[in-house]
Amino acid sequence: MVLTLVSASLAAEECNSAFFGLPTVSLDDTLYFISARSANIFCRYKGFERGVGKFMARPQEELPTLLHDMDIHIFDIFDMAKCDGRCPMTVFIECVPRGQDSCSADSNLNIGANNTGMNNRGNNNQGWCNLGNNNIGDYNRGSNNTGTKVFCNNLQQASDRCTLDKLRTAETLYL
Repeated sequence: MVLTLVSASLAAEECNSAFFGLPTVSLDDTLYFISARSANIFCRYKGFERGVGKFMARPQEELPTLLHDMDIHIFDIFDMAKCDGRCPMTVFIECVPRGQDSCSADSNLNIGANNTGMNNRGNNNQGWCNLGNNNIGDYNRGSNNTGTKVFCNNLQQASDRCTLDKLRTAETLYL
């Protein structure tokens, strides 16, 4: 009987969350990052109960240097309006299924599955402090990036700059 309780306890701790680096929404063919308070709504649209996120407090100051003056705005799903300059931006979300807790960190402070390195959030990251999925390197934001401090999706550090096409992914929420 004790073995049954232990295995049930381990099964309850399994991480079934989905992870989204640089979540975006598209409205009327315009791509936006999402506001910090939109994280829960984004996850509900994706079929999850709630979201746990990491945020950028001053995107109006930070985004121009990270994206080389790319024209992209922040959208608040709650108000269904742009909120540039007035709201923090979601950089990463863990979408948690109904009735479950957010995922726990492993001994290397990684949250998610198949991470190597330390302090990664998401799945299949190799390196340190990545937020997203399938990143190789350190301090990357987004998914499928290779390099250090890459802020995009599907970008190799030595390749072209981030573009709207790279930020628009299969995970983009269409409103």
